[in-house]
Amino acid sequence: MKNQDFNYNKDFKTRDRLIFNRVGDYSAGGTEYFKDLTPEKLKQLVELKFANPEDEKNCAPSIAEFIERTEKWQEQYPELQITFNGYTVSPEREDYRITVDAVIFQHPTDFEKSWLIELIRFISSFHPDEIKIESDYCYLGWD
Repeated sequence: MKNQDFNYNKDFKTRDRLIFNRVGDYSAGGTEYFKDLTPEKLKQLVELKFANPEDEKNCAPSIAEFIERTEKWQEQYPELQITFNGYTVSPEREDYRITVDAVIFQHPTDFEKSWLIELIRFISSFHPDEIKIESDYCYLGWD
């Protein structure tokens, strides 16, 4: 679904308060970056029509696919913490939206072998531009 085909909720003040706990500052190019957005909050943004579930950043999964996969992974691996980074676009711009451009996985201990297999499959399917992996942390980003 293309941006112009999706009927966005234009109440950017509510959208921004959900993401930043304040109204975004769009003075520098009309975008505001966010970090540590939870899957639950991302799902809420879709339900309220602040985010288009079909939007994707380059080779990244769509927002809907991110939500679907994180729900599955959190059910399978309850200690796995997942957050998203990305940006919001000013309502004054024609391309008003929310874009997810990174996903972060954290685990209080080392990742399980079964999770690492899932992660490798995910990486090979979506070709992130940036990958940082440690024993208990993984960052995947798309430019």
